[in-house]
Amino acid sequence: MTPERAADAYLVLFPRRLKQAHIALITWAEEANPEGWPTPRDVCQFARLYGVPRAELGGLVGMLSMRPSVDTREVWVDTVRNPGKATPHFYPQA
Repeated sequence: MTPERAADAYLVLFPRRLKQAHIALITWAEEANPEGWPTPRDVCQFARLYGVPRAELGGLVGMLSMRPSVDTREVWVDTVRNPGKATPHFYPQA
């Protein structure tokens, strides 16, 4: 899959509200966080603000979440954490 095809698929496959939350999250994180990447807390806050599932929003920035059982807290895994080698989104950085 080419980057162009992935970007085209992103525009077609994801709901408008989720794309808006994604763009807002990465734009905010680039300026607000020292590494320029969203944190799990950021993902949860933007998901709540935009009314989208936090697991889906987190997945768009390389973060996966799970809750092993109802008695445990949610655990986040950051699958992409090298800002020098990968961007958290399909839009070119200015």
